[in-house]
Amino acid sequence: MPQPLKAIPLLSGATFTGHAGAFRNDRLPLFQRIAQTSRDLNLIRMFNLFVITASGPEAAHEILLEKAKSFHKSIGIRVLLYPLAGDGLFTSDGELWRRQRRLIAPLFQPSYLPAYAEGMIGCIHRWLDGFRDGDVIDVNRETTRLTMNVVARALFDADTDGDARELGDAIDVTLEEITGQAATPGLMVKMATASAFEDLEGRLPAPLERARAGAMDILRNPLPLPTAASRRYREALRTLYALVDRMIADRRRAAPGRADFLSKLLAARDEDDGSTMSDRQVRDEVLTLFFAGHETTAVAVTWGLFMLSEHPAVQARVDEEVKALGGRVPTAADLSKLPYLLRVLKETLRLYPPAPMFDRIAKEDVEIMGYAVPRGTNIFLIPYAQHRRADLFPDPERFDPDRFLPEVEERRPRLAYLPFGAGPRVCVGMHFSLMEAQLALAMITQRVTLTPLPGQVVRPGKLASLRPDAPFLMKVTRKGP
Repeated sequence: MPQPLKAIPLLSGATFTGHAGAFRNDRLPLFQRIAQTSRDLNLIRMFNLFVITASGPEAAHEILLEKAKSFHKSIGIRVLLYPLAGDGLFTSDGELWRRQRRLIAPLFQPSYLPAYAEGMIGCIHRWLDGFRDGDVIDVNRETTRLTMNVVARALFDADTDGDARELGDAIDVTLEEITGQAATPGLMVKMATASAFEDLEGRLPAPLERARAGAMDILRNPLPLPTAASRRYREALRTLYALVDRMIADRRRAAPGRADFLSKLLAARDEDDGSTMSDRQVRDEVLTLFFAGHETTAVAVTWGLFMLSEHPAVQARVDEEVKALGGRVPTAADLSKLPYLLRVLKETLRLYPPAPMFDRIAKEDVEIMGYAVPRGTNIFLIPYAQHRRADLFPDPERFDPDRFLPEVEERRPRLAYLPFGAGPRVCVGMHFSLMEAQLALAMITQRVTLTPLPGQVVRPGKLASLRPDAPFLMKVTRKGP
């Protein structure tokens, strides 16, 4: 017989508000404490709400694979991200999510990746051409500019370089607002209200159903509060909407037969009923892919460059591997010749996973690892903590790319490493992101030496994407014309 939910060990350090204060203000130290328990499951308290944290391979297997149908995205993440991603692939659930996944997943199949690589390489070339010998660059801002252009060019055949600063600022404001709302009483109230409204869906007469849908829309969209922060947030969203609406309108007017991702998305038809996406749904998906596709890769490349600068022996091995290409520009076909660079990238993503935490909610009563989990229970899956468990990754804070030698990986439990999630909702753009980051690091190594300015302390900030908390400045030394 399964044990009750509250038999799961409660993480130490709870205050009057439980762990909500630590989750909001000191999230990574909280995740470190979870890692140090070496348990797959812990219980934390957010005000009066108990939440399961899952940070182990056995729990991940049950939640993400074996019993995936018993869970869906929590109402909290859907409320937080709705203004940005709407009903896009990251936030939708149920039949809508399955339909969108069927339409989008084929566009990221391996046969498409070499074509996307050509756009990536061109963007990386132009980006590197803009650096002069002796320039001092803010690496995070520059990698953000690069990856915005890569996503825009490779997926949407558009150019965002002229808009890069405005778009980057808009994304910064959006991330700050989303992070600031996490673990607040206001979010808890929104979650409880939205959950109650969702339970009423399909059970009300038409007039009340329209009122329920209108109330849900109000809950999920930013309130027009008369504050400077609220105005900045709404303006940032308008900037992002305008970019994507312009791209969609341009593609609608273009001649048929374009091969870019956006054209394929507009033309994609559901295999069951032959329907296509509305412009609003396309915008939701494009914003989801634009945001996730550039932000996660920019952060991965930033931390990759930081790790290489901190470990000269690792940088030297990467230099030798890239030199073996003979000085020519690497292509997608060359990536298999850069196995050590791939291990460097994987180890970087272990320490700084693109999604340090993601969540699920039980949509029915379910048993997890011998515990009875009631319907409506929230679960936080925390790769950041899981990747720092000493029993899974010995000496976990040490940077060691050889953790990802094939023979070492084979000895680890399945799902010990979760940088892109797993199961039906595994990140659809995982291979695109890995290819982009590997190409970027290879071409940077080939063209320039980047040296950190002395005296900097580089650490992750509070944003969900683990960006550095301050500018990371490096000096450029060109290796050739």
